Amino acid sequence: MSNIQGNKRAFEVFSDHIHLKRIENKNEESFDIRDYIISNFTDTWNIGYVSQNLKSAYAANLGKTFTDLIPADSERLGASDKFLISGTIHSDAEISHKGAVRALQHYKPGQTLILFEQGFLASTHSWSEAFRQENPKHACLGYVYDDIAHYFMADYPNRLIQKLNSSFSLSEAEQGRASVLIDRIVSRKISKYNSQPIYSPAMTGGFQRRVLICDQAFADASTVYGKVDENDFEAMLIAALRENPDAEILVKTHPDTFWEKGKRTGYYNHLKDTGRIRVFREPINPYCLLELVDKVYVGTSQLGLEALLAGKEVVCFGVPFYAGWGLTDDRQAIPHRHRTRSLEEVFHIFYIWYTIYHVPGCAAPSRIEDVLDYIESERPVTLPPSSQELEAAPKVSVILPVYGVEKYIEQCLTSIQRQTLREIEIIPVNDKSPDGSQAIIDRLAAEDPRIKPIILPENIGQGFARNAGIKRATGKYIFFIDSDDFFASTNVLQLCYNEAEECTADLVRVQKEIIFEGDSIELARLDSSERNFADKKKYSDIDKQPEILKSWHCWLFLYRRKLLNKNNIEFLTPQWEERAFVLRAMEAANAIITLPVPGVVYRKRKQSTVHRNRTEKDLLLMCANIEASGRLFKGTMLSSFIGLQFAKAMITGAWKSAISVAISKKKNEQILDKLSSAFSLFDVSISSHKDIPQVLLEELPNIERLILIATAFSNRDWVLAAKIIDETPIDQEYLLSLFLSKPEDDKKRNLQEALSLYARNKRVNPARKVVFKSKKPRILIHIGSTKTGSTYLQHFFEQNRAALLRNGVWFPEVGLFWQKDRPHKQAGHAAFVSAAVRDEQHLKQYLETGLSLAGGRIHTIILSSEAYFLNRKSVQLADYFAGYPIQMIGYFRRQDVWANSQYCEFVGGGAIGKVDIPIGEWLESPITRERLSYKSYIDLWAAKIGRENIIVRPYEKMQFKDNDLLSDFCQAAGIFDYQSLPRPNTRQRNDFPLGKCHIELMRSFNRMPFPDKDHYLRFVEAVTQGLAGKGARPDMLTRDQKEKLLEAYQAENAEIASIYLDRKDGQLFMDLSLSAEAETADPGIPVEDVQLFFDCYRRFSEKPRQPEAPGKKSAPKSTDLRQKVAKSRYAQVNFIPIKNEWSLYKQVRVTFKNIMLRRPTYFESSILRRASDASSRSAPNCSPLELANRFGPIKNSWPRMKKYRVLVKNISLGRPIFYE
Repeated sequence: MSNIQGNKRAFEVFSDHIHLKRIENKNEESFDIRDYIISNFTDTWNIGYVSQNLKSAYAANLGKTFTDLIPADSERLGASDKFLISGTIHSDAEISHKGAVRALQHYKPGQTLILFEQGFLASTHSWSEAFRQENPKHACLGYVYDDIAHYFMADYPNRLIQKLNSSFSLSEAEQGRASVLIDRIVSRKISKYNSQPIYSPAMTGGFQRRVLICDQAFADASTVYGKVDENDFEAMLIAALRENPDAEILVKTHPDTFWEKGKRTGYYNHLKDTGRIRVFREPINPYCLLELVDKVYVGTSQLGLEALLAGKEVVCFGVPFYAGWGLTDDRQAIPHRHRTRSLEEVFHIFYIWYTIYHVPGCAAPSRIEDVLDYIESERPVTLPPSSQELEAAPKVSVILPVYGVEKYIEQCLTSIQRQTLREIEIIPVNDKSPDGSQAIIDRLAAEDPRIKPIILPENIGQGFARNAGIKRATGKYIFFIDSDDFFASTNVLQLCYNEAEECTADLVRVQKEIIFEGDSIELARLDSSERNFADKKKYSDIDKQPEILKSWHCWLFLYRRKLLNKNNIEFLTPQWEERAFVLRAMEAANAIITLPVPGVVYRKRKQSTVHRNRTEKDLLLMCANIEASGRLFKGTMLSSFIGLQFAKAMITGAWKSAISVAISKKKNEQILDKLSSAFSLFDVSISSHKDIPQVLLEELPNIERLILIATAFSNRDWVLAAKIIDETPIDQEYLLSLFLSKPEDDKKRNLQEALSLYARNKRVNPARKVVFKSKKPRILIHIGSTKTGSTYLQHFFEQNRAALLRNGVWFPEVGLFWQKDRPHKQAGHAAFVSAAVRDEQHLKQYLETGLSLAGGRIHTIILSSEAYFLNRKSVQLADYFAGYPIQMIGYFRRQDVWANSQYCEFVGGGAIGKVDIPIGEWLESPITRERLSYKSYIDLWAAKIGRENIIVRPYEKMQFKDNDLLSDFCQAAGIFDYQSLPRPNTRQRNDFPLGKCHIELMRSFNRMPFPDKDHYLRFVEAVTQGLAGKGARPDMLTRDQKEKLLEAYQAENAEIASIYLDRKDGQLFMDLSLSAEAETADPGIPVEDVQLFFDCYRRFSEKPRQPEAPGKKSAPKSTDLRQKVAKSRYAQVNFIPIKNEWSLYKQVRVTFKNIMLRRPTYFESSILRRASDASSRSAPNCSPLELANRFGPIKNSWPRMKKYRVLVKNISLGRPIFYE
């Protein structure tokens, strides 16, 4: 069917409908169109809108109210006998509503046809903007519905006119509500479209009064059916001039003619300013014009009704629905309107009864109050301040430096103007900006006296520009914002001010969101650093609550101005000024509040200061801020962390390149001197970093590199610094030379200690092969079985490598293994085993080259690893070092204690070989049995190196020399006195953080899929950090299992004691007591701990994303739901509790499916809590998760899902479970 034929049929349907309804004219007061529509929200409706409009454009809210709409472009169109039609159908196909035409092709006589149009509180923006931007937040908020005719069709009856003609009257409450709402709409200047600027335009002098004439879109349905044409508009203009000879005539063109230039025209488009006539073509809020006039002339415009609300005299040349009720001066006869109605009655019937609202986030139908709230919070304009607000002392001064931001300044200023805290002053400081920024500031300042610009005669930089703003500020508080950024919401300042007042806080912090240049506001998402500030918290002492130091930016805080003035806190440099300013403010503040609300949206753009290359001047400015911070925190516990923060910044991005250039030139001694003196102020060393609180360490990845670069700077070792910055290996000759030289001061000693932790494995460049001719030193092989202090000993040797070397003991820096991202989880010299098995000579050659370079000063080489005990191939080290005197020293725990510790480590400690089987099954495995036989292991070594070279030490404190492991090791190994050397931080002990219930849950997660080993280990680390200190020492063995183990290995232990300790009583272990019965009632695992496991799994179970191509934006893709939700401000969602177990079953199924498919899940806590209740009837000692994981590994997720489904269904229905 052609467009012309289709339009003809649709026109006939439309025309027949309204004519038949006019003939029938059933004036049924009993039929309520509002009730009918609301009662049919859940029915299936054909609608004359296309799917894109319903999904994301102007009609997006309809789909949230009507649950089953069939769009005009759907193949299902016509499947229902109910039709929703918007717009009108004309005989001319060009001006008919295309979607309505398409929908009416399926209409059959007798079916339901409802006509609908947007209401008079339509949008926070405009229909034009909503269609262009496809932003659902701009969608229409309310529609009017009628089964007879459109409300603007004057010659046809409709439900609105019937209601006004009826005996309906307002109750006292309804009358009061209408009056309050009218006052609010007028005072808050809320109109049909709400993106039009709110300002008071300058008026022509010489006139005592003014009248307003309202233009309309030419041949619009509201004029055609409202019985007004171009002759009437001409007559209206003439009448206004004639009837108001003393008045200026203001003509307001229809906003559509501005928004849709070239597409729509008005009746007065030809008019120009002439004589008493002044034409307003650009958008302006209608109430701004109504305030200037006392009389309004309209055809059928909605503005006439708004003029009535504002108390103006209204003259109607057409027949709008609000005419004919005694409220307007009507120039046409209106025969069918029989009653006199009050303004409140007309308002109530149209705005409250006839219009059905659909407000995002509110129930449907929504209240008109919800609509007004939404418009005020979301419209892009704000009301000018009242005289009372202007006279009040500013509560907050907002300071923004301005330079080269013409493209962004208006958005920034508007976001400040729209703040619900009205008593503010806005201080843009024009730092001699070369563009048109000042013109924009001046225009906005003319409309808002709170904007108080400062224009600087010279460019002085943003730091000093902010200082100028501080001096001019009069507010009780100060907030800084960069002029290319903007506030995330309208209540940021109000929230900050309230918190500062209620808590007497000097600083209040909000969160940072980011968008990329060119992105829409809807893509703004929380910066990853905001995970540190996810909760509201009060900080009263930064020494005791140092995590606040993770916040870097000065423009995320509200500052008490008195604090800044009293402590003379200002920006020290033009650029790179933020960190020093924030640190000074934090240090001086009596209290700091962090609010978990988005505050400032930071725009990432290439032209910003932070993304440009750094110059020598930049380096000097940065050094000045580093030095000021070093002096401020010198001698404090936080000095080390702050120094390392700066070190991290200086070897990242553009700073890294600038420093590399400065070092390579070696001619700008001023920069190098400043850099060295600045870092010398910080207490940065291996020993001092133990003072850094655990909560701050995650901010310092690769901490050994940061410590070394800071100490290299302070020692002026620029050759070493260059290698660290470029991450090139350190030469072996340089390394040994530095270690063997006695440090002349603490700075050099700190450098040696830092280098000993940094220069390991591939970070060392082996020297050329040198023939080793000196006497071969002793090779001491340290066997560390689990939980025998091996990690602690290894950290001691690592930290004191240089001092040990000078005393003839070498703990080699190669062949080491530690887990990526978990340096405390190290396995010592594990790589030597694989080298020995494969007969790879590179490690041995490295040692022999080092021995030659040391010139015979080394008498002992210590190789230490837990892997030597777990891997029996380690005995091949004896062959690898054939010709060397070899000794083995091993520490052994009682078998039951070792088994308990080793099992927990394999399950929950992040061991490379994870275990997911019960402990009883693990004990019976051949490999575990082999490891429990200490004698068989010792015999392997004795066969290689002789019993006389075996040193056996029981791992019991009562048997240690001086009750100290390190003392015992040194005495047994026959090495020098260690007392003068620093010991490792106790945090470097490999302490186990999980309790028994956590072990069982971790075992379940060990069966879950991970992208790779690194992601699994990060998951374990995140869980253990989150549970640190919560779990009691786990005791997984029963008393019976312990007794059996002790009995099984009693004879072997006695033989070891007799041979290697010369104990006639055969007593290897002195303490043979058993702990209390392990099978006590399990207290269970708290729900928040379960949630932690799930959260960590979601975080680390994703496959790594491919890096983006250079130059591409890294904004989240719309299809990446997981990342989009997790990084948005809506990531934390509270769901309605599950009310019945069948719902539980369904949601558990969805949850596990989402886990398998790596989709986000939100139901875990309530599911597990309720599932536990359900399962207690059939399996009281097992959790659903534990039961589920007893199925064993399933390669395909769908079979696993099927078994989960059956399991959970049985749990939910209380059936017995047979799968265990």
